[in-house]
Amino acid sequence: MKITKTAIAVAISSAFLFGCDFDVGSENNATGGTGGGTGGGGLPPVENAQNYVQIQDSSTTDVGLLRVKTSEQKSEIAVDAIPVGYLTVDLTYQDNKAINDGEDKSAYVQVHTDGTGNAELRAEISFSNGSIKSRDTSGSQTDVIGTYTVGEELKVKVSWTETEYTLTVDGQDLGTFAARNTKPVQYISLKVGDKDTKSNYELIADNLEIYNTTDAGDELVFEDDFDHYGVGDDLTDSRYNSALETIVFGTGSDNGGDNGGDNGGDNGGDNGGDNGGDNGGDNGGDGVSELNALIESASPGDIIDLSPDADFSTGVIALNKAVTLDGYQGATITGSACIQITAAGAAVKNLAFENNAIGAECGAHDSDSRRGAITVEEDASDVDNPVVLTNLSFDGSNVTEDGLYKKASWVFSSGHVTLEDSEFINLQSSLQNNAFYTSCVSASRKGIEINNNTFQIDDLGDKETAAVKVGNSSGGEQTADNCNVTVLGNTFTGYSQNVTGNIKGVVNNKERIVAVFATDGAVGNETGDVETNNTFN
Repeated sequence: MKITKTAIAVAISSAFLFGCDFDVGSENNATGGTGGGTGGGGLPPVENAQNYVQIQDSSTTDVGLLRVKTSEQKSEIAVDAIPVGYLTVDLTYQDNKAINDGEDKSAYVQVHTDGTGNAELRAEISFSNGSIKSRDTSGSQTDVIGTYTVGEELKVKVSWTETEYTLTVDGQDLGTFAARNTKPVQYISLKVGDKDTKSNYELIADNLEIYNTTDAGDELVFEDDFDHYGVGDDLTDSRYNSALETIVFGTGSDNGGDNGGDNGGDNGGDNGGDNGGDNGGDNGGDGVSELNALIESASPGDIIDLSPDADFSTGVIALNKAVTLDGYQGATITGSACIQITAAGAAVKNLAFENNAIGAECGAHDSDSRRGAITVEEDASDVDNPVVLTNLSFDGSNVTEDGLYKKASWVFSSGHVTLEDSEFINLQSSLQNNAFYTSCVSASRKGIEINNNTFQIDDLGDKETAAVKVGNSSGGEQTADNCNVTVLGNTFTGYSQNVTGNIKGVVNNKERIVAVFATDGAVGNETGDVETNNTFN
């Protein structure tokens, strides 16, 4: 379950729908989203707020709708229409507890050309009853193309060319479909329900971005994170072409205090209280200590978004529950800060590491190399629930000899871990600083996977250092075997040797810079041939 936005929207939506002491006079119109414009009827915007929009269908005569028209001047889009492009948006389709007399209707992301009827529909993705569907050239809905869990946040991407469109949810390609109408796109809509019934479900949306693709690349022409509106804004006088049954809500304590008075109980209490424990890293401005408090209040399976504005430069992030830390908005670990993982099934994804010091703060061991920017400890060892590290970026250009504690590695694991789709760049061969290292203890022999990563090192030094080191070495020689580590589909650039377990007595010290420093019995992949099934440049 995503621990941002969902519970809070349910808690306070009924207050807005059915009455609370909340001043919605015109004098409270808020400054609009990114790029200006105004919303209608809410509180003044709050600095550093973390807002989102709720779209619902509580009427039997209309739908819930938030629509952008590219050619309108108020939309501030730099192009009149988008022949080729894409949009991304974070969506949560969830039960609306304020409406219990409606029906289980669908939510949609729709892309239209020069009108908003079915004939002008360029692309569509719909969500209903856990099923994801699209629409074919006849205008009929397709069979189920994917599934989702009600109440969980989905990262949705809809992209289109002149003749086709492609749908992606949470990084999974759901298919490419022929377009019913091939004119350039002018309307982009988020929609809930229909004009005949109410819907028992609501759509939570955040981080809407629209891109125009040309020969020069992808141009961001519209974005809205809803943080520049005030809580309670209905977006009627904003950059949007149409806003029906939309309300901006906030998920930060920044919003709670400004409401004051009577609304402090309804909004400040529900929003501040729920968000204090639930919102987690979305707010995250106070860095490591606040993040640790959020982890403590989270439940297994929760996702905590790390703010790109938070200061994660010192201290230990104690990931002691099976929750996910997600830095997809651009969060970065710097300085000497680190993540120590002691829970099987925990995950870290979409996070950048630009440390200038490694190892001084993180790690249960104090021996050489067994510390890092990320350490996975023995407690995180379950054969069925590995720690998953995915889509991470490690930049070694800032690390110095003085900042490196006892040959610390970027990632050290004595537990069960999967490291995938990540990059290690600007590693320095003048430092004894491995990218990934496991000491091959019993707790780590559950099937570690090192798959589809990129490792790049310079050619300026000759220290013993590896992209992947498996087992403890002594005098430049590895002896560990049966470590059950898979190394598959990775790219290694700049390493003097590909795979070896022995650099003892090498003639040229450059040969100490090894892509995979392990015995043949310690590592493998689907065919057992590490050298064939990875790329070495």
